[in-house]
Amino acid sequence: MNSEESLDITDTKFLFDLAEKYLEMKDKTSARCAYLNLLMLDPDNEKARQGISDLTGEKYIIKEVGHSDAIFCAIWLSDGVHIASGGADNTVLVWHYPSGRIVRFFDGHNSTITALARHPKMPILASGSESGLILIHNVFTCKKKAIEDHHGKITRLLWSPEGKRFISCSSDGTIIIWDETFDPLFILKEHRSPILDVKWSPGGRYLLSYSADGVMNVWNPRTGRLVYRLEDMVSKIYYADWSPIGDKIVTASADGTVKIFDIKLRTPQILGRHDHIVSHAIWLRSDIIISIGWDGKIVVWDPFRMQKTRELGTHIAPIIKATVSRNEKFLITISLDRTIKVWNLRFFKHLINFKGHNHMISYVDWHPNQGKILTASWDRSIIVWDIYRQEREQVLYKDVNTITALDWSQDGKILAVGYSDGSMSLIDMSTMKIISKKKIHNSMISALSWNKDSTLLASASADASIAIIDPQKNVILCKNKIFDLNINSCRFNPKEDVLI
Repeated sequence: MNSEESLDITDTKFLFDLAEKYLEMKDKTSARCAYLNLLMLDPDNEKARQGISDLTGEKYIIKEVGHSDAIFCAIWLSDGVHIASGGADNTVLVWHYPSGRIVRFFDGHNSTITALARHPKMPILASGSESGLILIHNVFTCKKKAIEDHHGKITRLLWSPEGKRFISCSSDGTIIIWDETFDPLFILKEHRSPILDVKWSPGGRYLLSYSADGVMNVWNPRTGRLVYRLEDMVSKIYYADWSPIGDKIVTASADGTVKIFDIKLRTPQILGRHDHIVSHAIWLRSDIIISIGWDGKIVVWDPFRMQKTRELGTHIAPIIKATVSRNEKFLITISLDRTIKVWNLRFFKHLINFKGHNHMISYVDWHPNQGKILTASWDRSIIVWDIYRQEREQVLYKDVNTITALDWSQDGKILAVGYSDGSMSLIDMSTMKIISKKKIHNSMISALSWNKDSTLLASASADASIAIIDPQKNVILCKNKIFDLNINSCRFNPKEDVLI
C-alpha cells in the first residue's frame, strides 16, 4: 500500500476534516460516508450528527453495525490487516484483523452485494451488486464513486496485477475495461449470456471471459479486440483456467467432463470425466491439472499423457469451492456440508479438516502473504484459519439487533423502538439519544402502541405474549402469554385504555 497505510483508520478528527473537505468540493456522497463512519466510531459526536442533518435532512439516531443477513463475499485487502465483506443486507463492512473490530461501513447499494475486489497496491475496494451498480470505496478516506454502466448483476470485479486497469463483468453479457480514474476504455459485448468470470492470462497479455452458454472469448485488453473465440455448446461451462504459459484453457463442465482447448486450434480434447458436475478445473503446473466435482472427488490429471494420475481424495458431499495458495503448496476444498479440507500439493496428501460454520460457506480467500485463509458464510460470520498451525485463529462476527417495530408517543417527543431480540428502546427525539433500553420479551417485538396520553406502552411479540410498560419508570407492569402462536399486532384505543 501507499503512504495512506500509515493513517489511523479510526481517527475521528481525520474523518471529520475529510467530511468538511468533501463538502467544500461539493462531493456530498463522500461527505455523508465520512460522517457515517465517524458516527460509527463515535455515536455521540454532535458535529457529525449535525453534518448529516445539514447535508441530507436525516436525523441520525443510532445504527447497529454488522451484517444482518448472509455474507456472500469476503476478501482480504492488500495490506493483509483488513477484511472486506458484503452480502444480502446490501452493505459492505471493513473489519480490522486481528482485533475483529468493524472500522468501516459502506452503504449505497440497493440490492445484494455479489462481488468484491481489492486494488493490488492501494487502499481501494470495489463492490458490485445484483442491480448492476458498482461502488468504488477508498477505505481510508471514505471517498466514493458510483459506476452505473451495467444493467445486470455484477458477476466479477478485478484489477490488473499492476492496478492500472479495472475490469467489471455482468449478467447483462458485457465486460467493461476501465482506466485508473474509472473512465471506460472498452465495452466488450461479444457474449450473449451471463458472464461467469474473467481471468488474466499469465503475464497479463490476454483476458479470458466465459459465459453460461459455453462461449469463451480471449481479448487483447490493450485494444479491446477479440482475439480468439472458443465454443462448447454441448457442455455448460462452470469454470475455466489458463495453462501456465497461456496457450491453452482447461474447462469444467456441467456434464462432468474436463476439457482442454488450444486457443489457436480451438478444438477441445476431453481430458476425463466426473460422475457429476465439475465445479473447478485448476491448471496447477504444466504437467498437473486438478479437477473438483459435485461427486465429491478431487482428481489429478496429466495433460501431456491425457490421463488420470491419481485421486487426491474425496468429500462426502458435493464440493462447491476450491482455491490454490499463491505459492501452490496447498489446495482448499469446501463442500456443501460446510467441511473445509486442506491438501498438501507437494506430497499430494490430505493435511487437515476444518469445520466451524453453521450455514453454507459462500466464499474463501487466501491472505496476501501469509498461510491463512478466510471463509465467509450465510451464518453471517467470517472465520480466519491458519494453515501452518492447523487451527481456527479467529471468528469475525457482530450480532445485529434489527429493528422490528416503531411507534411515536402521542406528543411526538418519544420514539419507541422494538428489536429482534425482544428488547425495546425509548429515544428522546429532541436530543436524538436513547433514554432507556430494556429487555421485554424472549423473542422479536412485532408491534408497539402508546395509549392516549403516552403514560402506557404496549408491546406484542413473536413469543405470543403482550406486555404493558410504564415508560416513565421503565418497568413492566404486566406480561401475559395470550395465544399459542406469534402475535403480529397490538393497538391501544385512541380514546381509552383498551388494547386490541
